[in-house]
Amino acid sequence: DFLNVIYNLGRVCINIHLDDEKRGRDAGGLNLNPRLFDYAMAGCFQISDNPEAVYIHFSPDEVVAVDSVEEWVDRILYYLAHPEEMEPFRQKARQRALHEHTWCHRAAEFVGVTARTLNGAKSVTDVQIPSRTIGQLARDYAVTSRGALKRKLRVYLKRWL
Repeated sequence: DFLNVIYNLGRVCINIHLDDEKRGRDAGGLNLNPRLFDYAMAGCFQISDNPEAVYIHFSPDEVVAVDSVEEWVDRILYYLAHPEEMEPFRQKARQRALHEHTWCHRAAEFVGVTARTLNGAKSVTDVQIPSRTIGQLARDYAVTSRGALKRKLRVYLKRWL
């Protein structure tokens, strides 16, 4: 996948959340950007901000999450000097992502919540998702990701160049 190739060009992938994501779009909520899960799925070593939200979904031995600029600099320099220590993070984060954070998992959660709301199902496991629907989600996401990547790169480059 094109996005995986781009992500894996970096030795240390940084993941910075927008202020709205850190605060949460809902009062008191915490949100994460999709990059957290994309990096993990691609098998990248990542350093993220927003540790309070990150550690809801990943453990500290899967994703490094920090809050201060000093921590960012220290961790990036440390791991660049010790690349052999990055591999366990890559493997563990990818395994977690594959087992808990695929689009199939999100689709099942969405369908489960909808089903419980509409017909009183008692749990997500009561709901079956047709494989055709899962395949369509995967195809749609791949197309959207490439377009989103191009738009984000354009915005980024305009801002910094």
